[in-house]
Amino acid sequence: LTDFSSDIALHEATVANDPAVPRAHLALAEAYAYSSRFDLARDHLHRALALWPGYRQAEAALAPLEAERAR
Repeated sequence: LTDFSSDIALHEATVANDPAVPRAHLALAEAYAYSSRFDLARDHLHRALALWPGYRQAEAALAPLEAERAR
């Protein structure tokens, strides 16, 4: 059985089950960002936006990560 004791494990399993769901990538990105895994968060936000161009929640989550990277 998969251990869903962490948000990351849950969202990783969700993305693995259906990688074409932009909201799943957003949820995983938010969990990664909360855990200071910013590169992984950015990767999943870019994937969410590739699946759903203009996805406002993903754009809003990505903006501060990109701004921090630019510093």
